[in-house]
Amino acid sequence: MRLRGAVDSLENGVGECIVLEGPAGIGKTHLTQEVLDYADCRRVRVCSGRASELDVEVPMTTLRNFSCGRELASPSMAGMDGLQIVDSIGGRLEDAAREQPLMVVLDDAQWADEVAALAMRVLIPELKTFPVLWLIVRRLGCASGRAQESIDWLLAEGAHSVAVGPLDEADVARLSTDLLGAEPDEGILAVAHRTGGNPFLVERALGALSDGGQVEIREGKAVLVGDGSCTESLHGEDRLLYNLTDSTRWLLQVASVLTRPFAVHELARLAGRSPVDVLPALDEAVKVGALIDRGDEFAFRHDLIRTAMYEALAGPVRAALHREASSLAQQEGRPVGETAVHLRHGGRADDEGTLGVLLRTADQMRLSAPHTAASFIVHVLEALGADDARRPPLVAEAVRLLAKVGRPEQARCLGEDELRTGLSPQEEGALLLALAEAFYVSGDHGSVVVDAARGLAIPGLPKNIRAQLHAIRAHGLLDEQAAPDFATSADASARNAVHEGAESAEFAAATCGYGGRCRAAIDEGRLAAAVAHGAEAVRIADEVGGEARHRHPRIWLAAALTAADRFGEGEAALAADKGEAVRLGTAWAQPLWHYHRSELLLAAGRLDEAEAEAEVGLQIAEQFSAYGQNLRLRWVLARVAFHRDELAGCRDHVEEAGRLASSRSKALPTPLVWMSARLADVAGESRKVVEALNGVVGTTHCVSLLVREPQAASAMAVALHRAGAPEKADAVVSQARALSERNPAVGTPAAAHRHAEGVLRADLGDLRAAVRGFEDGPRPLARAAAKEDAARLAVAHGKREEAVELAESSLEEFAACGARRDAARLQEMLGRLRVRRRLPESASRWSIGWRSLTDAELRVVRQVAEGLTNREVAEKLFLSPHTVDSHLRHSFTKLGVNSRVELTRYVLANDTSTLPADDGADGEDRANA
Repeated sequence: MRLRGAVDSLENGVGECIVLEGPAGIGKTHLTQEVLDYADCRRVRVCSGRASELDVEVPMTTLRNFSCGRELASPSMAGMDGLQIVDSIGGRLEDAAREQPLMVVLDDAQWADEVAALAMRVLIPELKTFPVLWLIVRRLGCASGRAQESIDWLLAEGAHSVAVGPLDEADVARLSTDLLGAEPDEGILAVAHRTGGNPFLVERALGALSDGGQVEIREGKAVLVGDGSCTESLHGEDRLLYNLTDSTRWLLQVASVLTRPFAVHELARLAGRSPVDVLPALDEAVKVGALIDRGDEFAFRHDLIRTAMYEALAGPVRAALHREASSLAQQEGRPVGETAVHLRHGGRADDEGTLGVLLRTADQMRLSAPHTAASFIVHVLEALGADDARRPPLVAEAVRLLAKVGRPEQARCLGEDELRTGLSPQEEGALLLALAEAFYVSGDHGSVVVDAARGLAIPGLPKNIRAQLHAIRAHGLLDEQAAPDFATSADASARNAVHEGAESAEFAAATCGYGGRCRAAIDEGRLAAAVAHGAEAVRIADEVGGEARHRHPRIWLAAALTAADRFGEGEAALAADKGEAVRLGTAWAQPLWHYHRSELLLAAGRLDEAEAEAEVGLQIAEQFSAYGQNLRLRWVLARVAFHRDELAGCRDHVEEAGRLASSRSKALPTPLVWMSARLADVAGESRKVVEALNGVVGTTHCVSLLVREPQAASAMAVALHRAGAPEKADAVVSQARALSERNPAVGTPAAAHRHAEGVLRADLGDLRAAVRGFEDGPRPLARAAAKEDAARLAVAHGKREEAVELAESSLEEFAACGARRDAARLQEMLGRLRVRRRLPESASRWSIGWRSLTDAELRVVRQVAEGLTNREVAEKLFLSPHTVDSHLRHSFTKLGVNSRVELTRYVLANDTSTLPADDGADGEDRANA
């Protein structure tokens, strides 16, 4: 009933994910088929597939085997990385679900390959607003793997579990009656009950009794006439299929090596016979229920049978059959991974042909299935001798891949073991570079700095490797931020990367070097230099192409432009980089892209959009284990929550970031330290404010914070002064002054300095100057904060009219940003001035209903109501599909709808706006305005 109800819900446009799980033979496949038949009756399009044991090591096999009436995975996806493939499949499923409700079924999901595992983790949440029912069927008791991890994650995220348990006594009796055609006696039931209520084993046990002549029908009742001994070992292949002829049993054993459905000619070739010769055996196997006929192919009726047949093979025979299966896979044009897997199981460890195939396969899988590629390379390394010249570069590649798939400790051990074998300077430097890159991916930036320094200390190291080591050391220093002079040291390393990269034509390193210089300049508050370095990185990448473009220099440039108040140019740079990422297939940059766009939106006071972008970035960062971006994105979300007066949510983000940093023995990044200090200040915990900011004030960390959050200068000075640390408050103001002097061409630093001076010295002139300085800038939150403080001081000076004007303007600005906490504070101030002002709707948004939707959400729901898919909306509004999905899910919650159908009805009933559906589009059109 639960499954049928889910199918029925598709008519109303409501989809969900159900995980059907139970032990082998318990009836999951039978139940799944009943649901598929019911879906067909309800005119639901079905897209179904089944994974096989071979799929675990053959990426894309699971997705290629799906039957949907349209192609899901195609050869054109070769060369894409895993996320690109998943995004492409997601677009096809969106199109299918728009035409009619869709049911996606994956049977034996525990064996799905890593691309299919990624698809489950990405597409099921992403298509939640579509009429798509996902039925994931898995066997309990199987070893863990990527697919199992994805299914467990889905259950933790709210997927529904339907457990298929053993039959009770009454069900066993009914099944026995159906199988035998008569009610069984106690003896037969005793045999049936020994199966533990497993339907498959009940069927096999009673079949064995009947075939053994131990069942007779007497007066309409099935009676046991023997001792039931022919079913004593139900798990052995002799007891499951004891009555097969020797030739049929042998062919089934041969077929078991393939671990997938097979054609007649494939089995014949593997067995060394003609197709005609194997037909009688296949016919017999179908009649006894060992195989099922799928039209063009045969498959084992149940994997228990295949496993029993496979385990009955002697080890040398099994290995020989695997070698033959690898040749068959090559001849049939099967996926290259299939050939490699059979060679792994049957090839000789020292066979050059086997090693060559494994290495070629790993190279092809490097982008789409890095986990499998890493396993293949490690397998080859285990077979190579210690002095084999191929080892060092293969170890370096394995180290990078292992780190990419979340196995940093294995990467570290493999690399360090190889370093002890006595390598040439070039080999040692290249391996240390690989280790540094691996640790950068895993977020261990301290090890990045250490290993890069180890490499740079090697005498006679080629310049191209030195350039790359300098570049990654620079970025490691900037992310670790451990040393007091981290930015200065990073800039020095980045300069060396630029110089040596240019001399050795290692342009990717030169691009990274300029990127490092850009980042260091931002942290030190040298904004003109940051923009120049970022622009130079973009210029080199555009002119040279290749690996240099894969470094995404426009993200660094966008960060510099944001810091320099050039928001329109920053958005344009990010929009261009988004298109570049799609073309290049560099999925690793996605969390970074979403962070920088959310940071820009936050600075522009577009809190709702910043939150949506940061939520998407955080989801992707967690999928990629992008530790650094996880923390940065939590800072954005914490700041949004603080401005909205959602202090519990703000505290949750700060605490979760603290746990993550602590788990890696790292310090909390400065922006989050400042957020924790603000929360302590609100709670009146003065001691905690000073403790939190002790290591920040007077350092480059403070300058970096003031660049990203200019209004922090005044807020921090006030908090420290209130906490009894006036000397530290003075130090913050001094740093704000130095930042202003360093950037005379940018208005915000000067305004932020005057703001901090004004609140600390109670100087109304400084605060008026701060308001004027912010007036022409793009930062409404900073401008509104300056107006608020100026209004407060104007009241103290008896200038009521000025105070009211400033307070009303501040209230309007905070309200327009959705900063409810700040707006409420201004409303109270105006109340004390006997000015009655209701909060504008943007600040007092309803929590539910049409009026609760933000402008960004309105633009999205209007487009969806027109029938556009998420990807079509994203293209029209210059957003990412993930951001569209985030806005849409928020809208569903606010409007109390569960489907796009209900949403469309709601929009038609409530949207009386005359604005076009795409009014106020984001991204490039905003940047080009």
